[in-house]
Amino acid sequence: MQTTKYQDRNIKDLFVSSSNTPDSPQVPMVETIENNLRAALNIGYIEVSNDSENHVGHAGYTDGESHFSIIVVSDDFIDKNRVARQRMVYSALKQEMKGAIHALSLKTLTLSEWDQ
Repeated sequence: MQTTKYQDRNIKDLFVSSSNTPDSPQVPMVETIENNLRAALNIGYIEVSNDSENHVGHAGYTDGESHFSIIVVSDDFIDKNRVARQRMVYSALKQEMKGAIHALSLKTLTLSEWDQ
């Protein structure tokens, strides 16, 4: 399982396009997810885990990059219910949800919720 963790409450990374051309190297989906979420939200903490290997043989499994768990902490979620928060994440990953991503497990928190 591939997992990356970042904690940087005041840094917003630049967006990196998820569209790969024949001349560009394939960007791992974990990085694409992180980059797109960072471009869309003010991230305090993010953790993306590739859970695809736990789903070999299941519907939707493709090439080892189809099932992910995400913990995302952002004050952009303040005063938003769970469904609204998840919609914000899905909106940031709209292009990937049309193809490469089959399943997401989401945990969306504000900074104060994360600190508790």
